Amino acid sequence: QAGDYGKSPIKNPVSYGCDSPWRFSAEALYLKAHSNEDNYGPQDEEFGYRFGLSYQGSGLGIRASYFHWEGTGNPYPNDKFPEVQVFGLEGFDQFELGAWKGEYSFGVRHASFKEHAPPTIDKFDADFSGTGPTIGVDLSRELFGPFSLYAGARATMLFGEDDVNYDDSFGQVMEIFGGVQYAIGECGSLIRLGVESQ
Repeated sequence: QAGDYGKSPIKNPVSYGCDSPWRFSAEALYLKAHSNEDNYGPQDEEFGYRFGLSYQGSGLGIRASYFHWEGTGNPYPNDKFPEVQVFGLEGFDQFELGAWKGEYSFGVRHASFKEHAPPTIDKFDADFSGTGPTIGVDLSRELFGPFSLYAGARATMLFGEDDVNYDDSFGQVMEIFGGVQYAIGECGSLIRLGVESQ
C-alpha cells in the first residue's frame, strides 16, 4: 500500500506539500475466494485494487474510497466466479493508546456482490447490492527506525436487495488486516506489506 491513513506521527518538515490536508492511498490486494458452500471449485489468486482520497484539517477528517476485485478459476461446469465492488464515505480521526497510535473511522458504504454463473459471465447466480453503516480501527506501533507494525479491523452492515430473486437482504462484512509498514521521508507517507481477510 502506498499512501497513508490520515496523518502519521512523523513530524512535518518545512518542505513543499508536507502541510497539505489532502492524502491519497492506493492498495494492491492479491486475493483468493473461498466459499462456505464449496461451490466455487479451484480459484486463482487475482489482484484487486483499493483507492482512497481524504481531507483532514485540524479536526475530524473525511475520506472517500473505492474497492474492486474479481475472481477467476478453472472452467469446471459448476464453478462460480465472485466479483466485489465497494464505495465508501467516512469520517476519521486519530488517537493514542499507550505505545500504539491509531485511527478510528465511521461512515457509510455501498457494496455489490455478484457470482458469475457458468458457462458465461453474462448471467449471475447471485447479484446483491446494499448500503449501510461501517466502522473501523487502524493501529500502528513503532518497531525501529522507519519500521512499525500495523493492525486493524472493519465491520459493515449492508441492507439491500438480491437482484436475482428480488428479495430484501441483509449482509455483514468483516475485515481484518495486519503487517509491517515503512515510513517514507518526513511527510507521513507509508508503504505497507501485510495480509487481509474479508
